[in-house]
Amino acid sequence: MKPSLPRLFGYAAPALLLTMGGLPLYVHAPKFYADTTGMSLAVMGLVLLLARLFDAFTDPLIGLLSDRGNPHLRRLTIVMAAPLFGLGMLLLFHPTWRTGLPLALWLWLGLSLFVTYLA
Repeated sequence: MKPSLPRLFGYAAPALLLTMGGLPLYVHAPKFYADTTGMSLAVMGLVLLLARLFDAFTDPLIGLLSDRGNPHLRRLTIVMAAPLFGLGMLLLFHPTWRTGLPLALWLWLGLSLFVTYLA
């Protein structure tokens, strides 16, 4: 049985929102961090790569749990992930943890990406 067009759009709708969030991550975040914090693009690229590797393992796991779980719990998870995604984006573009140590800024970027990708 072929799924209907509205059902296909329903499955794709969350991906549209995630795609809109991905643009600032890869286009604006590197320039923002380079200009405001002085972080090198090489370090930023390494942090982004490590975050995506983490995401490559967690996404299939979350999908597996979602597919085997209760459909009502799946909807609740999506609703709960939206504010978490917003928090991750807010943390990403407000690096307030300035201890003077370069590692602290790497950790801030990494943790904010972790929250964003997990959502």
